[in-house]
Amino acid sequence: MAGDQITASPINGVGMKATDSAKVVGIAQDNLAGSQDSKQSYTDKKGHKHSVLLGQVPISSMSPTTLSSQFKTLIPTALQECC
Repeated sequence: MAGDQITASPINGVGMKATDSAKVVGIAQDNLAGSQDSKQSYTDKKGHKHSVLLGQVPISSMSPTTLSSQFKTLIPTALQECC
């Protein structure tokens, strides 16, 4: 949903809604909805299968200059340099 904090997900290259203990990389600017959404599944490290809804949501990324070095490693270099 718009306003949700976004963090890295277990799926490479995909973000997800942040939980209490997650490191935030951005804020969702719109809701996840529309015909482009798709359901996919993945298996976690413990062997449990999960079903997730994938789609595109614009985010406002956190400025790398305001983050400590431990958080900069979560943001791809291309994003650190572009903004």
